[in-house]
Amino acid sequence: MSAKPHPFSRLLRGSAILALAFSSFASAQDGATKDAISIVFTLNGVSKSIPIDNLGFQADKFTVKTPAEGLPTIPLNLEWASHVSGSEPPQISEAVGLLLMNKPSDALALLDPVMEDHKITAKVPGNYWIKAARAALVAHSINRATSKCAEIGKEISDATPTAGDDPSVSLSNVMLTPLSVSINDRIKAYADIANDSSPPSISAYASYFRGNLLKTAKRNKEALEAYLTIPAVYPTCGRVIVAAAELNAGELIAAMNRRDEAILYLEDAKREGKGTVIGAEAEKRIPLVK
Repeated sequence: MSAKPHPFSRLLRGSAILALAFSSFASAQDGATKDAISIVFTLNGVSKSIPIDNLGFQADKFTVKTPAEGLPTIPLNLEWASHVSGSEPPQISEAVGLLLMNKPSDALALLDPVMEDHKITAKVPGNYWIKAARAALVAHSINRATSKCAEIGKEISDATPTAGDDPSVSLSNVMLTPLSVSINDRIKAYADIANDSSPPSISAYASYFRGNLLKTAKRNKEALEAYLTIPAVYPTCGRVIVAAAELNAGELIAAMNRRDEAILYLEDAKREGKGTVIGAEAEKRIPLVK
């Protein structure tokens, strides 16, 4: 009677087969997946990109929907997914511009399809789902849709590797603060979120909305400082948030009769916000300042 194979030996054989398949499959598919949003799997030093529309995901394992020649149907473990490849969907930048111009419903119309298409990548490094979901959370917070904020906040927190709530949840909670709370307390709450422990985009959103409240309170010098903090301290937060901050800074500086300086900020906003409503608005305002 032959000995029953040890489960670990079966796993090793499966991994070896998969690595060989990756190696033989790599050349054939590289051209086909070059421009597609894909997940790159790495095993035993061999990497392979598989388009997300050809993948399923359940219980932290990926499956190939339509196996190509040489690629086995062995489930792909989440830890083998090294990163997401492909360009960021332009709808995300467009949506961020819309929500920062107080058009959250228009932003969500762009973000919802991206989130649905990219949900499978949510736990993979370098994914675009997190950025889209955080923007959607901000949009729902502007709409004061508390139940939707709780739902998306949990999804983001579950997808990120750090234990506990994602920092975007704290931002959302501040945005959902009842309007009966004094404006000074709400300004302080935003200032508390904008710190080195938060992701740059979260700190930038907090500084931006703090600037908006300061402007509402007619504290324009402080508002200008809040906006200028974004390109100075959080330049990696994303070009559209930077553009929105520069747009508002340009407006405030123009009101101080510093026109040449205002135009410089508006020109920067036009460039950084290209392809979004922020860039279009900056372009409109430049001749008005001149």
